[in-house]
Amino acid sequence: MPRRPRGTLFRNAADRLYVRVLVGDNDRESFPVDPKLTEEQAEQRKELIADLAARLRTSRNVTRDAIVALLERAAVREGRALRDVIAAVDVICKGGDQRQLLLPPGDN
Repeated sequence: MPRRPRGTLFRNAADRLYVRVLVGDNDRESFPVDPKLTEEQAEQRKELIADLAARLRTSRNVTRDAIVALLERAAVREGRALRDVIAAVDVICKGGDQRQLLLPPGDN
């Protein structure tokens, strides 16, 4: 049975919560989560981001830049905006185009 993606939740020196996940073979990246999230909500977000990262890493048609851009958005978006990020991951993992996803966070 494949191992479930985990990720790590931590606080930086300024007490801001971050999620750290694998975005490449031995390449980890940290993403600040929405500061309004509680510790419990941040833990749930960590699990979501770890799952999205794992799905994107196994997709042959996605670049590291696209993975990072999507995970940055997933870390801070809520409601419909978060659902849009998840839908974009679904499209990419099914072979869809990722070029429009490389805009700076907040631009799409």
